[in-house]
Amino acid sequence: MHYFDYAATTPLREEAASVFVSVSQQHFGNTTSLHDAGGAAQNILAYSRNNLSKMLGVRPEGLYFTSGGTESNSLALLSLAQSAKKKRSTYHSFSGRTSFPSFSSSLS
Repeated sequence: MHYFDYAATTPLREEAASVFVSVSQQHFGNTTSLHDAGGAAQNILAYSRNNLSKMLGVRPEGLYFTSGGTESNSLALLSLAQSAKKKRSTYHSFSGRTSFPSFSSSLS
């Protein structure tokens, strides 16, 4: 698993910001919608997922885009728990007072 986060302070390169603004303005459809705007957005998402998965050396279907740390932590913990359940193994997780709140709340 790869986790890319700077504690919500990741600097954004100018090139990335430019592409983000352009794509957001031109392809704003919901990727799960049936209309043309949704289909165009879904195509861009699939293209991006395939390219990024090749760069990272992972399978595209195992690459998830999340809205931030809380969603990422919840997804990671849920995935670990489901994997342990499938393997019928014991899964233990620990959290301390200094843990990120979303991590601690996902464990409860």
